[in-house]
Amino acid sequence: ELHFQLIPYVSPGQPPNPTVDCMERKIREGEIVRIGRKVIKNGQEQLLEGQKDSPLNVWYQSKVVSRSHAEIWIQDGQLFVKDSGSSSGTFLNKLRLSPSGKESKPTPIRENDLLVFGVDYKGKTDGDDFYRCVSVRIGFYDNTWIKQLRKKANPEKFQKALKSLLNASNPYSAHQEDDDGSSPEDCCICIGEILPLQAIFISPCSHCYHYKCVQSILMQSQMFQCPMCRQVANLAASVSAESLE
Repeated sequence: ELHFQLIPYVSPGQPPNPTVDCMERKIREGEIVRIGRKVIKNGQEQLLEGQKDSPLNVWYQSKVVSRSHAEIWIQDGQLFVKDSGSSSGTFLNKLRLSPSGKESKPTPIRENDLLVFGVDYKGKTDGDDFYRCVSVRIGFYDNTWIKQLRKKANPEKFQKALKSLLNASNPYSAHQEDDDGSSPEDCCICIGEILPLQAIFISPCSHCYHYKCVQSILMQSQMFQCPMCRQVANLAASVSAESLE
């Protein structure tokens, strides 16, 4: 089960959208939150053709939101979204998921991601109405989604992949001496084991750190001196392919 929120987002300098409220949903594997447009007649919400009545579904009062606009669900502990073939589109962190009228591929969404349903529309004349899109941030109530991902984590597979990455990033690395991957990779500062789902920093000399352990050093200067081997690297150096030649 995953407990999440769709929190109204207001762009800087813009007034809030009075028709968008904070929505909370709890979903399990196999359940779908359908996003679409609602209409209000005589003070009552009415379903449009093709819409299903479910307490999980979220309906917005906006003419730029299609009646069946998008879907959100959980799979293997990860939250996903897809556009259902809407006319005005679904945007994740400002990127449109699919062209108009075409269903998109499932896309993972994470905490604090920005979801936008539709685009603002105003007629050509001053007297025309202005229709606003729906912008929301994703918020989680707890760390259940992280717990679900940790159940799937494979530390041995992760360590093997990490060592391969360290070897490939620096062919002269000392990691080449441990090709069998028998010993775990540790953070060079706290000496704690580096595990899946942790934020890490890999220096150009191929030494690996927990990001939280090395963060204060990274903030001091663009010139990074590895605490392990004292090699200095320019963190702002060019990343173009030509720089490797």
